[in-house]
Amino acid sequence: MSRDVFRALERFFSQYRDNPSAAGLAGEFRTSLVPAFGEQSPLFFQLARNLYEQALALVEKDAADKEFEEAVLELQRGLYRELEGILLPSGSEWRHHFVIVVPVADRPLMLRNFFESLIEQGRTFGYGGYGISQKVTAFVIDDSKDPSNISRIKAISAETTTAGLPVHYVGQAEQSGMLKKVPADLFKKLSGLIGGFQDDVPGHKGASVTRNIAYLYLRSRMAEFPENTLLWFIDSDEEFRVKVKSCGEIKDIPFINYFYRLDKIFESSDLEVLTGKVVGDPPVTPAVMINNFLEDILSFMHSLSAAEPDGPCIFHTVRSSGPFSAEYHDMSGLFGYRKADAPKRYHCSLTGWHTAGDCFDDFSARATGFFSGLHPTRTQFYVHEREFLKTAQARTVYTGNYVISLSGLRHFIPFAGLGLRMAGPTLGRILRKRLGQRFVSANLPLLHKRTLPEKLTDEFRSGIQKEGELLDISGEFVRQFWGDVMLFSVEELTGKGYPGRIEEAQIAAAVRRTQERISELYERHQAEVGGKITEINKLLEDPGQWWNLRPEAKGSVRNLRGFCAVAERNFGPHSAALKKISGQREEGSMTEKIIQAIGSFQEEDRLWGELMKSLS
Repeated sequence: MSRDVFRALERFFSQYRDNPSAAGLAGEFRTSLVPAFGEQSPLFFQLARNLYEQALALVEKDAADKEFEEAVLELQRGLYRELEGILLPSGSEWRHHFVIVVPVADRPLMLRNFFESLIEQGRTFGYGGYGISQKVTAFVIDDSKDPSNISRIKAISAETTTAGLPVHYVGQAEQSGMLKKVPADLFKKLSGLIGGFQDDVPGHKGASVTRNIAYLYLRSRMAEFPENTLLWFIDSDEEFRVKVKSCGEIKDIPFINYFYRLDKIFESSDLEVLTGKVVGDPPVTPAVMINNFLEDILSFMHSLSAAEPDGPCIFHTVRSSGPFSAEYHDMSGLFGYRKADAPKRYHCSLTGWHTAGDCFDDFSARATGFFSGLHPTRTQFYVHEREFLKTAQARTVYTGNYVISLSGLRHFIPFAGLGLRMAGPTLGRILRKRLGQRFVSANLPLLHKRTLPEKLTDEFRSGIQKEGELLDISGEFVRQFWGDVMLFSVEELTGKGYPGRIEEAQIAAAVRRTQERISELYERHQAEVGGKITEINKLLEDPGQWWNLRPEAKGSVRNLRGFCAVAERNFGPHSAALKKISGQREEGSMTEKIIQAIGSFQEEDRLWGELMKSLS
């Protein structure tokens, strides 16, 4: 009997027969689980879960230790699917239902990749026993502007529904209809959160306003959801995979059984908000990664200078991965992380035998992708921790990957109308103060992809203007600066009781102090950028370097020179962004808007609560 019902578990016992922990589980299996099988009692199902979870913990650690060998991954997935089949007779009503909420703006190709990975997740792990469509539904919240992209996103939503995953498309008509249901007095007072659009809702409202409208839409449909529903907000440029180093290659694989783990975490707690993280491309703007990347380019060029251009590539030493540390961020010290002591070595993406010259060509092409959000030298890899269910009190919401209970809809994205970056970290500081242990982070990262691999370009990113070879990132840079002022002002004020009542003079003083501190940091940062660009250009122009003696290297040199020109124009000490920030500081209206927004939070919070009640 056991060989038929517990086929994957028997395979586990066979493969790990020399492991003392597995031997202990085998004894428990024979003496406790098999005798209880015929009764199918609650005790049996609990025994099965405990035993399989212990086996999975061992297999998943082994998978990480063995660089994610396919044989170990196959066993892991078999154990999960078998456990789901065993739990099926216990009923599924006690397991959480998931509503996946995907804000998207002119990214149909990335949205397609997202849904393909979600369907893959369901087929790989089989959460709920019935297949993914029984316990998971999705809502696409479309903030697109291009009519052709809107049509494609609608089609992708319909195709995904046909494939077995119900997807509800929420376009501009549905969003406009939602806002018309908001009482007139609340609509006006909450315009800073939901946009205040008098007519039809436009595209490109911004991520924070779009999410807040999604909150209202979901609240209005809450009666349709099971009571134990979890709402999972995920950006369209993410996938249900992780980036790992496997046997000398870099791969993107389905490894985490996200739904099973989230179901367990929320089952045993009264959490309102859980934030995951991301691996792959960093979740920040190029404006705050440029200094680190220039350091890494200098390191790459010095190593390349000493290499034989026709000799084998020397850039295949895979750097070690440590716990999450925001090592891609130029100003990681602001967030309490220690800055990396040395530049990071580039890991060549080419496979098969190739030369150092080939690597130079590849690197120079990838460098230009930096402005779309790539960081070729500081890609984030998945680091396995033994306990998936372990959580820690959080301070940042990764708005591309966070889960809330139905009651969590009361926590809107604050200051949305300002359109600044750092909305998630700012919300996180407020939630940390308000929720304490009911706001946590977990090691459940999604794969983040800023670009399409075939082109090394992005589909749409706000704040970036392209005209031929010219690239203007000043808009995003300005949003980042004022977002930092907002974030660290709120962080200082939470130490004084915020978001509770606080005097306006205290708010104003904190914002002005923070503005001066961040401004000095940015100016120092930009001076460093200018110096490093000068060093790189000297290396590129050095007539004695082999890349200037080989006609076939001209394209690579041209790529890096072009990269330096764009970097200096956008991030150097004389950039348009710094001039604009300087002018805004002098003029003062942005400072006043931030002071007013922070001071208005308590009243907006009260009014949001009223609106939530009116929609129930």
